[in-house]
Amino acid sequence: MKMKEGIRHNNHIIPRFYLKGFTDSVDTKFIWVYTKGKSYNPGKQNVDIYSPCLTSTRAAGAQFDFYIYQHLEGNEVDDLHEKQLEKIEGYSQPILQKIRERRLISDIEKLSFSEYIMLLVKRVPYQRNDPNNNVMKAAGESFIDLEKKLNSFLEKNKKDEVRYKKLMASKKELERLKTFYYKNPEKVRQHLYNQSLTQTSLLQVRVLSSMNWTFLINESRSPFLTSDNPVYYDRVVGVNQSDVSFPISSNIALVCSWKNEPYAFIKATEEKIRRINRRTCKLSTNHLFASINEEWITKMANKSRYEIGKRV
Repeated sequence: MKMKEGIRHNNHIIPRFYLKGFTDSVDTKFIWVYTKGKSYNPGKQNVDIYSPCLTSTRAAGAQFDFYIYQHLEGNEVDDLHEKQLEKIEGYSQPILQKIRERRLISDIEKLSFSEYIMLLVKRVPYQRNDPNNNVMKAAGESFIDLEKKLNSFLEKNKKDEVRYKKLMASKKELERLKTFYYKNPEKVRQHLYNQSLTQTSLLQVRVLSSMNWTFLINESRSPFLTSDNPVYYDRVVGVNQSDVSFPISSNIALVCSWKNEPYAFIKATEEKIRRINRRTCKLSTNHLFASINEEWITKMANKSRYEIGKRV
């Protein structure tokens, strides 16, 4: 396998700058990482042993080679997608910081930040592993559709020797690609996922930015949590019919709703804080991140059944 020089293998599935909003209140270079399914056993620097584990933001929210791109039919490997993600993140960092400073953002900034949020939905393990992700089904259907069209063209061009020969060559190449597709489903699935990684749905971005945004301020002793899948909305009905909740930091969370809510920073009730944290736990895959070491977070992370609903 040919590796390009300078490739970064420590791929952040959750942006490091984002995680800095949830760091330990004493040492802001570290964050508490809770592993779902593990009992309460606090410690430092070894997530495999401890939960929660006090971990540096350099290591938290990262997976080895998660975005590494291997060319589908070759051995050359690069970190193209990691660099693309970093570039997009860079545009939204000032907006994220502005919100953390409790300053309202403009309509243009809201549109840009909506793209950042929808990118967070796509870039995490939950999305890659989602059984309802239809990317492979769509690819298989494309082969069938192309095959039908090629056969139709071949039938119509039987008497045109030059064109018929070119079409037969195309059909042969299509058969080769189809064979590769069925023999290497996991490799193809990862390739298609990576190829579409930075392409967010413009429709979803516009829908999200047009919702009513409210920033909830948490002044309680129980901070907002975040996770390896921090954006919650009902995945069955989508953002069109569901509230969206997204923790911004330990003390600020964004709620996007179709209800007539004020565009402002308002104090969150204890019930709203619990509800948002339960939403965050519900869709998390492996890890939760928090600014504190508390056993109640472990209990919340490991509780499998929450009645969440579409509204915050």
